[in-house]
Amino acid sequence: MKKKYFILALVIFSYVVVFLFCRLFLMRGSPMFSYTANWVARQYFLYIWVASILFAIYNLYIASLATTLGSFVGIILGHVIGGHMKAKNLERLDQLIESGASAQEIQALHSNKGVYIWLLTILIACIIGLFFDILLKKIKNKRISDSKSRA
Repeated sequence: MKKKYFILALVIFSYVVVFLFCRLFLMRGSPMFSYTANWVARQYFLYIWVASILFAIYNLYIASLATTLGSFVGIILGHVIGGHMKAKNLERLDQLIESGASAQEIQALHSNKGVYIWLLTILIACIIGLFFDILLKKIKNKRISDSKSRA
């Protein structure tokens, strides 16, 4: 039981660390209070936390930690790769305007795909974590059944 609460506390603590890291390093140029709890709730970021906590409650500790780490890695990858993709797209902007591109195509160049990268990273980490949780439970059950058959 203590392990369960320790993992749950570790998951919650890691989200606090991720939030502080993002606030201090990734959102450095923004005003201090522009990212409030209301803004985060409107962006639906909190629902990822619910998944990690539910995994920990249902003894899927590896999936819980994988989702947490996936969120952290996804934020960094989404910020870096999404910004790079947007910069590359904006370099092609002059060529598209000269060729007579539509307003939708030009608007699509201004979008940042960082959120999609973040969500995909979380999904991949969650699937990997669930796979390892299921695998470890099967190994544990096999060991228990082997020890019972020997006795």
